[in-house]
Amino acid sequence: MGMGITVSGATRMLFDAPSTRSSLYRKGSSHVVTTGKSSKKSKTKGKKYKYNYKSLSGSIVRAKTPTGAQKAIIQAKQALARVMRQARLEDMDDEDLERTVLHIKRMEIIARRKKKHLEQEEKAEQGKDPGEGIFDPRENPRDIFAELKDGMSDNGEEELTEDQLKLIEKLTEEISKMEEEMFESDMEELMGADTISMKNMTPEEIETMKKKHRCAEQKDITLADMEYLRSVFDQLEREKSSGGTVLSGGSTDQVFFELQESSCFTFDAFVDVQA
Repeated sequence: MGMGITVSGATRMLFDAPSTRSSLYRKGSSHVVTTGKSSKKSKTKGKKYKYNYKSLSGSIVRAKTPTGAQKAIIQAKQALARVMRQARLEDMDDEDLERTVLHIKRMEIIARRKKKHLEQEEKAEQGKDPGEGIFDPRENPRDIFAELKDGMSDNGEEELTEDQLKLIEKLTEEISKMEEEMFESDMEELMGADTISMKNMTPEEIETMKKKHRCAEQKDITLADMEYLRSVFDQLEREKSSGGTVLSGGSTDQVFFELQESSCFTFDAFVDVQA
């Protein structure tokens, strides 16, 4: 029997029903998710996690082989376990925790996508059939829930409180929505793009495939970073307007101007995130 969860007033089964399309990946809007009987209000003044959002993306960009991409996947999983452990040990800011977890999971997905891309490129260079070109990032919600639960409970050795389990349910729901949105976005782009035949490829076609792969990966990283930063600065602006302390720093504009010269990045993509 699946675990019940209430989303925007409607009850659905977290582990049984398919993920619904969300605007998390392109639009970044927040979703109101409550679980069962909420006995505690969402905290907003907790401790913020010291997260270097560029660390994981750097590992992905540097990966030149499937083994290198696998190391980036492991690094992302370790980063997720660390932030979930801190969420167990300390009173963390819920909004900060949510955006950090979502960014880490996006980096893991991009690393898995790059691993598949690199495997395809190696096979093509060896004259073998690279296989299907589309990458499906969607995980079983049960596996997501188990990963978050193990991270928060130190590999299942400690029993979690009701509030902690509710938090994991919410994060599982948000990650599933994000993955569904990413998959549908990729499918839309694939339907409207000129695709390369994956069989009997010439050296020129292999090189073109590599360039398309790197561009797709960089675009995903760029969008994920901008979405993360936009959430950070939106929260800081709200804290400033309410009399809180605002940390100094840049803005999503900085990310845009750093990457706008890349042929992989388009102004339309930037508008999608900002909307």
